[in-house]
Amino acid sequence: MSKNTGHKISKKFAAYPRLNPLGVGKDISAADLIDQVMLAYNGGRLREASQLLAKKMLPKDGFIGMSLTGALTPAGL
Repeated sequence: MSKNTGHKISKKFAAYPRLNPLGVGKDISAADLIDQVMLAYNGGRLREASQLLAKKMLPKDGFIGMSLTGALTPAGL
């Protein structure tokens, strides 16, 4: 890629604000992690699903337990 093309791309995206995700520290709760950090792509869908489950499907004193795995399950690990 030539320098000119790279410069053109950076100018194109310069009009948009930079995304600075919040830091994830040891003091953040699971609920805050889902609500504040998982905003896009699969994390966003996970946030929407957890909010829907909590608001519409559970009783007020219900409890949500969740386990997440990545690509380890299809790999048989």
